[in-house]
Amino acid sequence: MRKTNQEMELNDIISIRELKHRFAEKFPDSPILQTILSMPDEISAEELIGASAILLSLLDSESHNNLKGKIKVWIP
Repeated sequence: MRKTNQEMELNDIISIRELKHRFAEKFPDSPILQTILSMPDEISAEELIGASAILLSLLDSESHNNLKGKIKVWIP
């Protein structure tokens, strides 16, 4: 029996294969595409939450700094 969203636990394994495929189709020039495609096809819910936060942060940084897919590193 399939669990509802409310019943999902952090250690449940989730397939993101279709998500990766659809993201690649919709955003082929995205600066995070290679990062997403390098992720395993199945990950835990906890890993998905963490990865989503990081990927969204990278996208936010990219759009605010106009990096055009390049990551700038600041070394003090």
